[in-house]
Order: sequence, then structure tokens, then C-alpha cells
Amino acid sequence: HRRVERSARSPADREAAVGGDAGEDVALLHLASAAPPSARVHAVRLDYVPEAGDSLTIVGYGRSSLSSDASGVRLQTTDAFYAFDGSTGILTAKGKGACSGDSGGSFYFGGLRDLVGVTSTAAGSSTTSFCDVGITQASSVRNPRVNALLAAALGVVPSCTPIDEVCGDGLDQDCDQLP
Repeated sequence: HRRVERSARSPADREAAVGGDAGEDVALLHLASAAPPSARVHAVRLDYVPEAGDSLTIVGYGRSSLSSDASGVRLQTTDAFYAFDGSTGILTAKGKGACSGDSGGSFYFGGLRDLVGVTSTAAGSSTTSFCDVGITQASSVRNPRVNALLAAALGVVPSCTPIDEVCGDGLDQDCDQLP
């Protein structure tokens, strides 16, 4: 076990539900000592822009069976990019999907499995169903505040990949340094 030296919540330090709706359901943990040599460290791809045809690998340790409450087993699926909300940076994948308890799990892209987001929600077909429709949403590096938080933690000068500006949301999607 590694002791957590400090942590940082979503970039705006919001309550989790509010942060999730804003695409900022992200937390960073700073370890007091190095990760074990056997740990695989993934790159964070700050310049990722989702495109039709992208495959996203979702990894989590949540619910592993719809018929029981079993969890704690590392599971993964490779799902297809489905939708993207430019105003929040929320990335949606469709396929087998994540399940209850997978929140905070990795959304990877590419052959090297670069981190591009963290699981925020998994959908169900009704208010009493979970994980049965295969829609998973992630807070992604496309949210400018998440991108800035990660860039600062990694000591990287953030780059901006322009997308269509959404007026009135207070974010700078077109990289002109004006919200």
C-alpha cells in the first residue's frame, strides 16, 4: 500500500455530482513514494480529440456480474466512440460498457493505451437497471479545466486543439484564450 501524500479533486473543487455534470469528475492522487517497479505507467494524451471510428479501452474494478454484487476484479472492454460534448468534454463510448463501481477507471486510446479520460457514469435502460445498455461516459482531457489540471500535475505546457466554440459556457474551445 502506498500512502497518499495529497490529493486534488476536480479542477473547480466541486461537489462530485456537479463536477460530473460539468465534465470535471476527476481526482489526482500524489503518492508519497514511487509506484512499484512492476506498475505500468500510462501516458496521458492531453491533445486527444475523439473521432468517429475511435476504439476506447475502458478498465474498471466495479460490479463484475449483473446477478450479484461481486466486484474488485479488473475487467476491461474495448468500446466504440459514440458521442462527444464539446462544452463539457464528456466523452461517450458504446459497447459492453462499464458498470457500477467502475467510476474513476481508465479510458484509454491507441495501441499504447494513452489515458484520455476517466469513467464517470455507466447507463442503464431504466432507473432501476444498471450496466445493461453499454453506454459509458468519461470526464476527458478535452475539458479545458481537466486538461489544465493534468498538465500542471505533469509539468507540461498545455496545448490547445481547437474545436467549435460553445458560446456562454465560460470555456475556451477554439483556443483563442477567450471564453
